[in-house]
Amino acid sequence: AKFYDMESRDNFMKHMPAVRNKLLLMMSGKDSSELSTNEDKEALRQEALIAAQSVMQGIYEEELVKDIYFTKLVMQ
Repeated sequence: AKFYDMESRDNFMKHMPAVRNKLLLMMSGKDSSELSTNEDKEALRQEALIAAQSVMQGIYEEELVKDIYFTKLVMQ
């Protein structure tokens, strides 16, 4: 993830379990056929960003996450 500043990163890391939970719930509903193209993967990345931002918005009332990048994407 990319953050606006180090304080944002630290706050994000404190609440990583909540962010992970939201991301896992979002991604568990996905099927590999929905992620077959680069455009599909980019749409998933944007969904993940919105999910992470919504968790932080709910806690801090501001967006702390600037961007999210996938380093691994395992589909079963």
